[in-house]
Amino acid sequence: MAPHKSQSNRGDCGEMKQIIKKNIRVEVEPGVKLYRYNTDEEQIRDCEEMVSQIKRHVDNALYVSVEWDTLEVCSFCGYDWDTDKETGEPFCCQKAIEEWQNTK
Repeated sequence: MAPHKSQSNRGDCGEMKQIIKKNIRVEVEPGVKLYRYNTDEEQIRDCEEMVSQIKRHVDNALYVSVEWDTLEVCSFCGYDWDTDKETGEPFCCQKAIEEWQNTK
């Protein structure tokens, strides 16, 4: 599907700026019931059930699926996982640094 192009606007420097909308889609946010579960698997199971219901009741739904974002976080402190590009040593907390050093 081609990106949706909106009208061009003049930028601060007088240059032409075009705003393009991409990845236009319909998203469905599950109700509160999904958040009572403790595991990702239980939430995914309910989302998959919702996909089946959507496919039964919505015409022209070309593709419906369960999607999620994946985050890499430290298992010790929960902060975003970030490492030194050269050595691979983590930055987030002392426990992660010690674990990394013990596995070298």
